[in-house]
Amino acid sequence: MEHIRAVVVVVHGLHEHSARYAHVGTRLAAEGFAVYAADHRGHGRSDGRRANIERMALLQQDLRSFVEFAAGRHPGPVFMVGHSLGGLIALEYALDCRGSALDGLVLSGPAVTATAGSALAKWLAPVLSALVPDLGVASLDAEQKICRDPEVVRSYQDDPLVYRGRIKARTGAEILGVIQRLPGALPRLRVPLLILHGTDDQISPVAGSLMVHEAVSSPDKTLRQYPGLYHEVFNEPEHDRILTDLVSWLNDRSHLPSAGAAGLPPGG
Repeated sequence: MEHIRAVVVVVHGLHEHSARYAHVGTRLAAEGFAVYAADHRGHGRSDGRRANIERMALLQQDLRSFVEFAAGRHPGPVFMVGHSLGGLIALEYALDCRGSALDGLVLSGPAVTATAGSALAKWLAPVLSALVPDLGVASLDAEQKICRDPEVVRSYQDDPLVYRGRIKARTGAEILGVIQRLPGALPRLRVPLLILHGTDDQISPVAGSLMVHEAVSSPDKTLRQYPGLYHEVFNEPEHDRILTDLVSWLNDRSHLPSAGAAGLPPGG
């Protein structure tokens, strides 16, 4: 059997799907990593109400099972790469003591701050979530902001597996709940951490990554800011350089023992 350096689990973002990371998987596989990715409930080819995250806890449950499956097939180091909402989900996973231990966590443009909407809208989120969970309440306005490569933008626009509607009330409330609990939990994170972020990201501003990098207690933490790049750094014209940075970081840590973390405080 071919030697596998480590397992890498890729966690995609909101309204998209795992196949958009095929090129990332191809590069990592060529470097000796076993790459696993799946679509969240209600996303891509998975079952569930379209673009509706009923409970973030259910996504964590799915992810734990998926990581255990992947780790069971390839004993050795396990890393997680999460983009945008996937970054928030991966961060929550790493902070959850019930999750299988990770040897390293990579966040790409993580959605860790609630930048959209007024204070009133945030107050209404749980009310709308309960009364009209499928109501579209906020727009990502993402199509021209994901990256600077027009071919990628066109592919995103034409992709039938990408949901292009508004963020639904239940989904927004669930995401907001995790974001609000995050600051108090971050200091307990000690897993090796790499954050990749474009400075011109208008979807998940780089300020969120600066906050995470400052707050975590990981003795091994790196924040790489890429001047002028947009939200999807893995899809920017400079993606080869970003993937090289990722591979280098993973290679340097593929031999390290797992680090632990305390969990997020329980929430809705």
